[in-house]
Amino acid sequence: MSAASAQLNSPPTTPASTTDAMPTAEQHGIKEHSDGRFGYVPVQTRSDRFASVNVADFGPVTGREAVWKLSPVKKFTDLTAGVLDGSEYPVESSRVPGVSVAWVDRTDPRIGSAGAPEERASANAWSSFEKALAITISGEEAKEVTVTRAGLGSGARGAHTIIEAKPFSQAILILENTGAARLSENVEIILGESANLTVVSLQEWGDTAVHLTNHFATIGRDALTNHFATIGRDARLKHIVVSLGGSIVRVNPSVRLAGIGSDTELLGLYFADAGQHLEQQVFVNHVAPNSRSRVTYKGASSSRCS
Repeated sequence: MSAASAQLNSPPTTPASTTDAMPTAEQHGIKEHSDGRFGYVPVQTRSDRFASVNVADFGPVTGREAVWKLSPVKKFTDLTAGVLDGSEYPVESSRVPGVSVAWVDRTDPRIGSAGAPEERASANAWSSFEKALAITISGEEAKEVTVTRAGLGSGARGAHTIIEAKPFSQAILILENTGAARLSENVEIILGESANLTVVSLQEWGDTAVHLTNHFATIGRDALTNHFATIGRDARLKHIVVSLGGSIVRVNPSVRLAGIGSDTELLGLYFADAGQHLEQQVFVNHVAPNSRSRVTYKGASSSRCS
């Protein structure tokens, strides 16, 4: 079984009002229809959804929420409602000049600069991790690095990863996942000025693995809040998701195009065999005018799938 969805928001013609009512946590950011007669809650623009780094701000997951309606939520309640192990885990990486892989404290200023959870599993991971895995890339020469996680075990785990490409750096980063796992995580992608980064997320988990992950990136300068976002001027991001192994794999890339002329490319490939649930919810938010995005996801299911 496989599932996929994609949403692109067009830039607003006028700035949004700062007095607009914020959606509530209880509604998971999905507001009731204005007629109020039947309690009908249609799917809203994703950028309007409630977001918080605190798991307590989200209600229990039932599977009826718009963000969970495609997912077999009863099969991973330990990741949405249980206590997660947020300790460090084994990581292997190729040794490449200009690339460092290290654990950093939750107080690292890069944490939270690219996005925030929109659902309970993501917030549970954010509330649980003890240290974040920081992958930092520098140097103008082109390079390729592979970071591998293998055999994280059968216990429910929460994790956080920071990927930072320094100004003018160039790299292809491959995130390789294999073996057993029950993992909920968040990945933040930060690019400096004129950085050129390709991130490949490769899911080759074992047959019983469950992996729920959200990748956040923001490109350009936000005209509404006037803050510098996490991808600098003239930076280029290519994001590639390849999902092949695992029992349940849910990868949600989210890119905010906040600067005039900002640009991104999102690619995905998945192949579902019998008994697998492979899901990706892709979101590109065109906040600024003249921003560009290309999204191409292709998948197939085995003939043995029902």
